[in-house]
Amino acid sequence: NVNLTSGNFDSGIFGRTENASISNLYLDNITISGTDNVGALIGTATYTTTTRISLTNSSITGTGEFVGGIVGYLGGSSIEKSYAEDTTVTGDNLVGGLAGIAIGPSTISQSYMQGIIDGATNVGGITGQVGAGPAYVTETYADVIFSNAGSDVVGSIGSGAGETRNFMASTPYLENNTQAPLGTWDFVETWYVRTGNYPGLKPVELPQLLCEAPLATDDSATVTCATEPALAGLTSWELQYGY
Repeated sequence: NVNLTSGNFDSGIFGRTENASISNLYLDNITISGTDNVGALIGTATYTTTTRISLTNSSITGTGEFVGGIVGYLGGSSIEKSYAEDTTVTGDNLVGGLAGIAIGPSTISQSYMQGIIDGATNVGGITGQVGAGPAYVTETYADVIFSNAGSDVVGSIGSGAGETRNFMASTPYLENNTQAPLGTWDFVETWYVRTGNYPGLKPVELPQLLCEAPLATDDSATVTCATEPALAGLTSWELQYGY
């Protein structure tokens, strides 16, 4: 849980990154407030790879431009196999669910956003703008409420940029790879199905199921179990008990 307020540029858990790689993070209940270049994880990312980032129950607010759920300003960088869920992103110009803007050479791929976006110009469910290319958004979707402007995955597209196989989603939820564009998503190593919800990211280390052991003299038992590490979402387990 992080609550950060800044009156400066580059607001996030990392204000600015360069030549970096960040992966396998679960961020919950993050509140970030700043001026320009505001994101939950990174304010300004240059030549940075972010992959397998989960952002939930969070609020990202900028009073200016380049405001995104995960990254504010994505320059020569990438967001891959990541999502923001139950998250609100608020800004003025260049506001997006995952990134405020993506400037080439940048990519946003195999990711999604679910939440609320409030912006005035260049507003998109995934990114406010795919800027000067080569910059691409591909195989992403957004299920968002636009409080002000915006109606699509990408707010605006610059010269040399592009977007393919992206769409706005709504219930019924896309649970697995039976619905496009999830056909190319990896549901073996990367994603798992959350019934009645959008996919979740599998932990790098698969969780153990920990249960209270019944006594040897019990002929019936009510067993309480938990996972370690925790696995978000509705998960089904089969528990077999013998004597």
